[in-house]
Amino acid sequence: MFSEPFEKGVYKVEISGINPKSNPLNQQQLIRLESEEYWFVLFQDNNDFIRLAGTEENQLSFSRTDSTGQLDSRNQIEFMFSGAQTTPCEFIALVEMDEL
Repeated sequence: MFSEPFEKGVYKVEISGINPKSNPLNQQQLIRLESEEYWFVLFQDNNDFIRLAGTEENQLSFSRTDSTGQLDSRNQIEFMFSGAQTTPCEFIALVEMDEL
């Protein structure tokens, strides 16, 4: 899920998702994501455009919420990249290999 509402002169970027189950490979990747302080995120938006979130001045931070083992919820890990930036997420033009 992606959103970037514009409030008080900044775009509040949020990119979130769900990892549907916990396993050793997923756990290694989540540990790696948490080990870095800030991120740039290349993603496909809800309209199928490729975009870049985060700028040199305003990178995104990673967070996660585990619901694994809780009786009243699914075995999943919710994650989010979030931050504020002064410009909207950039659109990235894809170039076909034969055009290079």
